[in-house]
Amino acid sequence: MIIVAIYADRVIYVNLAVENQLHDFEELVLSNSLRFGTVNYCRKERLEEFCNSKETILIIDEIQESSMVYNSIRALQGELNCHVAVKENLNFIF
Repeated sequence: MIIVAIYADRVIYVNLAVENQLHDFEELVLSNSLRFGTVNYCRKERLEEFCNSKETILIIDEIQESSMVYNSIRALQGELNCHVAVKENLNFIF
């Protein structure tokens, strides 16, 4: 196991097991801009304000609930400056 220390001002937690969060995050993935889509998603779901910086960690839990979101992880990591961590069952993947 490798443990990496990451400093974060903001941690945004998305739980795809919650139906409205799943649906809205899938819409985010289909949007033209992941960066602006993430800002709008956080506002809509009343999450902490999204700041596209290295000081933000976006945690996506229950990633197995959506193959669309799972297949978009690389695009999210490529377009966003924040750290993207996904959690499937009990395992984290950074």
